[in-house]
Amino acid sequence: MSDELRRLLQGVTALEERSGLRLAVIGGVARGAWATPRATMDVDVLAGTTDLRLILDCAADAGLVAIPEEVALLANADMTRLRLPDHPIGPVRLDLIAACHPFYERVLSRSRQIEVFNVNIRVASPEDLILLKLIADRPQDRVDVQAIIAAQQRLDLEILRCEAVELELTLPPELEA
Repeated sequence: MSDELRRLLQGVTALEERSGLRLAVIGGVARGAWATPRATMDVDVLAGTTDLRLILDCAADAGLVAIPEEVALLANADMTRLRLPDHPIGPVRLDLIAACHPFYERVLSRSRQIEVFNVNIRVASPEDLILLKLIADRPQDRVDVQAIIAAQQRLDLEILRCEAVELELTLPPELEA
């Protein structure tokens, strides 16, 4: 893992402490918590708020910076982006998603505090990560879903099935058995 990725994860921990909000890592880094890690330079985080200004207000204290153009560009998507001061452009970034759907609140409530890449951080459960990746449904997300299913021996099928119905998702065949 790169030093930049570790610094971003430390920034997430600092943001959670300073804002008082629940934050849960999702995306490629979370996949690395529940299956074989894959290369990634960004950290995706679900934030326990619909007002991402609460996060932006804490950025500097967490050692992160907001690029105003990026913040403005992502505002209508219920997202924001923070960066390391020495990486104002490029793939090294922290993308935060507002909890603007009831499912996101459930993801946060089921998230788990674990160690990822030597940083103690809250991560979406493997079940919720599968569901989030099914929602996104990009080629890499499909690969990630298969990797998580293969690596996890005890997925909570009840959560997966109930949430899939609620979210109108089709689970992979191996989870329907």
